[in-house]
Amino acid sequence: MNSGCLEPIYENKVGFFGKEKKSVNLKMCRPPERPGTPESRLYNVLFAAAGEDGILQEKELKKYCEKHPQKLRDFINDAKTNGEINVEMNGVVNANIYKSSEYTKEQLREVAGLKKYLLDYSLIAERGIEENAIWEDYLVYATLFDIADKVMEQFKKVYPEKLPELEQYNDTIWLANSYGMITYTAMTRGEAARNAGSGGSSSFGGGGGFSGGGVGGGSR
Repeated sequence: MNSGCLEPIYENKVGFFGKEKKSVNLKMCRPPERPGTPESRLYNVLFAAAGEDGILQEKELKKYCEKHPQKLRDFINDAKTNGEINVEMNGVVNANIYKSSEYTKEQLREVAGLKKYLLDYSLIAERGIEENAIWEDYLVYATLFDIADKVMEQFKKVYPEKLPELEQYNDTIWLANSYGMITYTAMTRGEAARNAGSGGSSSFGGGGGFSGGGVGGGSR
């Protein structure tokens, strides 16, 4: 969504007893720039689920994931493999065996330090242009650390002029959490049905559950 590949479309519908229900669909705008990446494969799955109009609805995603669970499972496995290759290339692991090297220990110390830094963000006096430019990257890490809600409040104090952008990013993470849970739940339901011999099908690759503590209590 941040790179313009997907665009949220908000709808207000009136249901039973006149109660208004807010729903969010996803417009498929364009595929990611780099083909073959996990982002690109996920986009392809969402695009297939969206149908001819290119607008993905929650019910369409549920139905697609239940019918094609293997596509989603393939995506999760591919993303995991991609991550393992990257950390091995960076020397953190070797042949799937974690090394207790000084390099690895230093990496862990840096991660722990970043988490503390984000939690104390508003207490640090100086904010340069470089900090201002990468707050979105910081929020990605905050989400993975399960502290995104706390860090968001810190950012609002430090960057009051960016409040509209922060609120938009907050909505983006909430939406990603929501669709991620829908995707993962439907996939596991489809896998269970297939294993029981009562349905499900498979072909190429698909998308999975996002975890890590979203803003307002969710995941990425």
